[in-house]
Amino acid sequence: MDQPDKLPEQSWKAVVELAQPKEVEGYLIDEIFKALGARADSLLRAWLGPFFTPLVAGFARQAADFDANVARLGFQKSAQDWLQKWIPGLQLVGEQHLPSQGSLLIAANHPGTFDGLSIAAAVPRQDLKIIAAANPFFRALPNTRDYFVYATRDAYVRMATLRSALRHLQSGGALLIFPSGRLDPDPLHFKAAARQALEHWSASLNFLLKKAPLARLTLAINSGFVAAEYLQNPFVRIRSSDEGRQKLAETLQVIHQVVFNHRISSRPSVIFSEPIPAAQFMSNPEDIQAQILAIASCLMDTTPLGGVG
Repeated sequence: MDQPDKLPEQSWKAVVELAQPKEVEGYLIDEIFKALGARADSLLRAWLGPFFTPLVAGFARQAADFDANVARLGFQKSAQDWLQKWIPGLQLVGEQHLPSQGSLLIAANHPGTFDGLSIAAAVPRQDLKIIAAANPFFRALPNTRDYFVYATRDAYVRMATLRSALRHLQSGGALLIFPSGRLDPDPLHFKAAARQALEHWSASLNFLLKKAPLARLTLAINSGFVAAEYLQNPFVRIRSSDEGRQKLAETLQVIHQVVFNHRISSRPSVIFSEPIPAAQFMSNPEDIQAQILAIASCLMDTTPLGGVG
């Protein structure tokens, strides 16, 4: 049975420490086997895992190059440059409304690996921080990691993450959050499921808007980050659910993009709403979540039609 992606279980110590190369290698190989539908602690992973070491080593080298770029150019410019290599057809809609200063909360769906990078490339800020799972891959990049606030399933870490995010907003920073906390259906291919997934958005948005009343909220809908050519690959049909097939398709796609420098033929899109002052939601503070989801649902209606689902 396909299992949804979950936040890692690392302790606070694991979150603050720089991940070591072997830890990153093991994590990436685990992710490949999970995409195939196998457990990370399975015999299949133990037997065949070493065969994937050269593959993940190539991925790690690309990540190290990106991190070196971040040290030289900053996160936004590095994201722009590297997306030109991997997703030259990226479409941005409404990015001109993103403010260059002031407290900004961006909430987005999360259908693919590069959607967060695409948003980061569009936000005209050097103070953007992204709430992300505290997996070893993110923690292994010494320059890039400064742009992340890490989350795990540990209750203490979750609370510390929320407090850190709130302090950043209250100090006038920009924050990107993926409120579902998991991989979402891609609206281009699974629009009905993508709309239903909005119902799983965390109520932490309510908390942040109430505690940072000067903030503005922008919603972003990512679509088409999983290319149809990978979803239609017969090999992907080894997964029994749409969620599993999307995960495997995206894994194959990212390997081709990053390790083999393959450009995808599709044109993924990020559609931004205009920034909404937090005070606008306070006229009905008991219904903030419903207001947010209604806006996100309308924004999803403007994404391109089509897909394989």
